[in-house]
Amino acid sequence: MKWHGVIDFTPAAPGTATNTAGSLRNVIIHKGTTFPTGTSIPQAGQVFFYTGASTVSIPSNTMCQYDGSNWTAIATGIGSSGYSGVSGYSGRSGYSGYSGISGYSGTSGYSGISGYSASATRMLLWYIPGDAAIGTELSARITVPFAATITRARAYAKTAPTGANLIFDIAKNSTSIWNSTPANRVTIVATNNSGTQTSFDTTSISATDYLTVDVDQIGSTLPGSDITVSLELS
Repeated sequence: MKWHGVIDFTPAAPGTATNTAGSLRNVIIHKGTTFPTGTSIPQAGQVFFYTGASTVSIPSNTMCQYDGSNWTAIATGIGSSGYSGVSGYSGRSGYSGYSGISGYSGTSGYSGISGYSASATRMLLWYIPGDAAIGTELSARITVPFAATITRARAYAKTAPTGANLIFDIAKNSTSIWNSTPANRVTIVATNNSGTQTSFDTTSISATDYLTVDVDQIGSTLPGSDITVSLELS
């Protein structure tokens, strides 16, 4: 029997084999737990991979070669690992995540306190030219087109009265606004040019009420002249 190429004697090589001398040159008898024996087997140069139990001279898993009289180890175990290959390129970065939800808006602050509205003040004016003389409705009758409240009366004489005070009355719908207390009528004291009053018996004015001016007393020496009377309304 002849063996050509790689021959696997597993688990053991045959105990005996017949061959013509020289017919097994360049044959590798591979992988067995016992070394092959037989007529003309092995021959010098043959190779055998020993997988049996380790011995003093030949460990397990050792490549051996026959030198003509004995098997000798020519390679033991597994060779060293080769160098690691070059790392591959990193993959592309993933898409960015979505933006988070915006937070809630803060609570609005309290509004400031509104300022007070300024009260509109209106003024009625009467002018009496020349020397003062006692009489009723000595200037225009003024009809008020709105509701209002009387707040102050004033009187001014370009030439001051002398010898006695210059006294004026203001009437609403022909009735004095000092009807109960005539002593409070607006007065220019003798030798003075002006006078003012803030006390009234009547202060309420309705739309369409009319107002007039009377002169109730003049200066005994100089009557006073070129007179302006005013009434402030709010």
